[in-house]
Amino acid sequence: MALLVLAGVIDARERRLPNALAAVLAVVAAAYAFSAGGAAVLGKNALAALVVCGVLVAFELWWRARRGAAGQGMGDLKALAALMLAAPWCAVAAYAAALVDLAVAGMVLCQRALPLLPFLAATFVLLGAAGGLG
Repeated sequence: MALLVLAGVIDARERRLPNALAAVLAVVAAAYAFSAGGAAVLGKNALAALVVCGVLVAFELWWRARRGAAGQGMGDLKALAALMLAAPWCAVAAYAAALVDLAVAGMVLCQRALPLLPFLAATFVLLGAAGGLG
């Protein structure tokens, strides 16, 4: 959770998720999944992350080709993939809630673009604290 909060702070300041931090997040999340349920759970979670993030990357590439501008940051998708290794349903729920939170914040602040990762990190941490990682 501390690494995720750090990622959110970096994204809020620099609008990026460093690859090294994304890799460490993924390794820690994979270790969590493995310790919780062994190779079978890790494999299932990795497959879910591959499918969901693969669809989102394909959609983003289509969006960029059609609109000529980014819609979703690849760092956000790297973070989502890492979180899905640990807890796929919690990660997807946090991602969806973070997108809603981001839209509301954008309207309230009259901003066309805000970093998603701080919203994703906060939501995932709150869901995890509420017992949503199991």
